[in-house]
Amino acid sequence: MDSSPEGMDSLTAACAFENACVILAVNTSLKDSLAALEEAQQSVGMVLSDSGAIVGVLTRESIIRAMALYSESESDSESFEED
Repeated sequence: MDSSPEGMDSLTAACAFENACVILAVNTSLKDSLAALEEAQQSVGMVLSDSGAIVGVLTRESIIRAMALYSESESDSESFEED
């Protein structure tokens, strides 16, 4: 019998139990995800759905890259706005 909390598969439970990675909710912002990884001194976060299924994996590097791309696209769109 599986002793994992309801909605968590065994891989997720093992990861959380061993502090091998950070568990992130699917609606966690990139900024908050990065802060959680840095606070835990981890470089990988598992993204879980509301039911606890693994829906993705974020790395510190992928978050920083995405934030930089978003920042660039924001500054590009501002340069095309009319005054």
